[in-house]
Amino acid sequence: MPILNLQSAQRRILEILASGSVIPGKHCRERMIERNVYMPDVQNVLKAGTIQPGQANGDDADCIFRVYGTDVEGEDLVLVIKILDTENRLELISVF
Repeated sequence: MPILNLQSAQRRILEILASGSVIPGKHCRERMIERNVYMPDVQNVLKAGTIQPGQANGDDADCIFRVYGTDVEGEDLVLVIKILDTENRLELISVF
């Protein structure tokens, strides 16, 4: 199901944080290790970050977003996520 707007995306992210799962993909796990990013950092960004579209075109453009925020130490952190609505899951694509 496509996400219709950024407010809907933010609401759905918070719902999934409360009752679903957040799973880093292989690429994201590698970047997390490189950049010393941990799941509390990811959760911090997802809870309080600013959401923007993640890509302009393509099959998944309506469910991929960038979330801009800060980690638990206050350092800037950007997540690229995919909302898998029917699975009640967020897939972490990358962090930087």
